Amino acid sequence: NAGFHRKVLQISDRLLRTIAGAIRGAKERDEIKADIIPEKSAAHILSFFLGGTMLIKSLPVWEIYRDCREQLTNYLESLRRQNSRRLRAECRKSS
Repeated sequence: NAGFHRKVLQISDRLLRTIAGAIRGAKERDEIKADIIPEKSAAHILSFFLGGTMLIKSLPVWEIYRDCREQLTNYLESLRRQNSRRLRAECRKSS
C-alpha cells in the first residue's frame, strides 16, 4: 500500500530529524565531540534501534536484543567528549 509506505517514510524522516536535533543540541552544549555529524549519527542510532527491533521479532532471543542495546550504549558513549565522561563519572561518585 503506497499510503502506508509514505506514512512510514514520513515517520522515519521525523525520527531522524528529532534525533539529529538532539545531537545538534548536545554538540552546541559541548557535551559531545565537535567532529560529530548529527545527521550521520542519527541515521546510525536509528539503524541500531530498527535493526535490534527487527532481530528480536525474527529471533526472539533476548540476549541478542541486550547485545544490540549494549552496542548502542557503547556508540552513544563514544560520542561524548572526554571532559563530559569525567564530569559524568564525578557526578555518579557524589550521588
